[in-house]
Amino acid sequence: MCVSEAVRAEVLAPDPRYPHRVYGYQELFRLLEAQSALATCNPSQCVPQFHAGEAAAALALARAEGWWLLLVEQSPSP
Repeated sequence: MCVSEAVRAEVLAPDPRYPHRVYGYQELFRLLEAQSALATCNPSQCVPQFHAGEAAAALALARAEGWWLLLVEQSPSP
C-alpha cells in the first residue's frame, strides 16, 4: 500500500478534544509502517478542489499511477 505524506499526517494527527488519546486506526497505521507494509509516495501535483489529505494528495497519486483508491472521507468517531 502507498500513502502520501498528507494522508499520513491526517491519520496520525492527535484529536484536539483528547490530545493524549491514541486510536486503533492510528496504531494499525503505525504497525503497518513498522512492518514496511506502507510506502510513502507523494503526487507531483494535487487535485485543487479538495483539502490536503485523502481527497487532494491521494486522489492525485491514484490518478497519476493508475491505481484504485479507497477513500473514507469522514472523521473517525472517538
